[in-house]
Amino acid sequence: MVWACAPCTAIPSGGLRTTERIFGASLISQLRIASVAAGLLLACSEESPACYGTTSDALQGSSSTAALVQADGDSLGAIVGLALASSDGSEIRYCTGTVVAAGAILTAAHCVPGELGQGELIIGGQPVAFAPSSTAIHPTLDLAAVFVDPEGVAELDVIAPIPIGVEEPPVTGELVQLAGYGDTPAWQALTANFAVEQVVAVTDETIEVSGMGFSGACAGDSGGPILSRKLDGAIRITALLSFGHSSCRATDGYQRLDVVADWLEATLGAIPTDGVPHDCGVLTEEGVCQGDSAIYCHEGTAVSERCSEESPCGWSGSQQGFRCLALEDDPCRGVSSFGECYGSMTLRCRRGEVVVTECAQCGGGECVRSPRTGAVTCFRE
Repeated sequence: MVWACAPCTAIPSGGLRTTERIFGASLISQLRIASVAAGLLLACSEESPACYGTTSDALQGSSSTAALVQADGDSLGAIVGLALASSDGSEIRYCTGTVVAAGAILTAAHCVPGELGQGELIIGGQPVAFAPSSTAIHPTLDLAAVFVDPEGVAELDVIAPIPIGVEEPPVTGELVQLAGYGDTPAWQALTANFAVEQVVAVTDETIEVSGMGFSGACAGDSGGPILSRKLDGAIRITALLSFGHSSCRATDGYQRLDVVADWLEATLGAIPTDGVPHDCGVLTEEGVCQGDSAIYCHEGTAVSERCSEESPCGWSGSQQGFRCLALEDDPCRGVSSFGECYGSMTLRCRRGEVVVTECAQCGGGECVRSPRTGAVTCFRE
């Protein structure tokens, strides 16, 4: 089924649950946002929500742009499609991998079919045959490294590896950026897809995310990364997809990389820290709030600032962008450009003004978060 665009886009019945709280917000934040919403005149937004394609999308509800970390697919070429065949050719497993260093690709262990034969990478939208030189499988966790002779795959020379982040994982309620090459029912995707989802649980080994019945990982996305911008402004991978639901719209589990730092160092020689340049890409000087950080472009370089409870990320009138500042100096009172749901209302900050859309005034519906953009929007059944 294809979903059609409308002022409030129709979705399949049962595909979403009612939003009754502000995603990722503390109780104090909810009360603050409630006061913001109460003091504003409600009006329908003139913008129509984006359509979300068909139910056969990989990374259901995904986009070709990594909106949350503000990067496009071209700058994230190190995320590759990965097909590995057994040595006798009787089995082929289709997954996603990430080039983290010259000739080193991280993926899920269940993507490796025992003794390897030939393989295929999707690089820059093109299939490239290669012969894996060796593999390393984690002894207990769903994690593997596939090694390739870089001289045998010329296309790898133009790829800037994405380094590994072994800092603290995201917290429950935080939004994260997912990436994958998967497709259903066959290996067809020639470009990476990206989706924004919410962290619903963090265990000793995994990060679990959910698209709330609207988005999720599919077959072929295994081994795909969670991406984040760290304090130096660089994009890093922090976890790899290990398991998911057959519906492609439920909870998915990602293997944390911070808990396997010793294995990564022993396997790769050192944990890669160099990779994607810290240039801005699609990131603007206005920037965005991501979790507890403000990320923005400054003189051609991506900057990430860690904010605090005393100085959270918000709109700075003097800087004309999202920065860390005292809450009383933020005209949007903590509401970001990605916005928040409050009952059936969407609240989004646009250049210092909170724009409120009452979904009921747009023909009914509810506030949900778009997996393509990470921003809140109105949908109706």
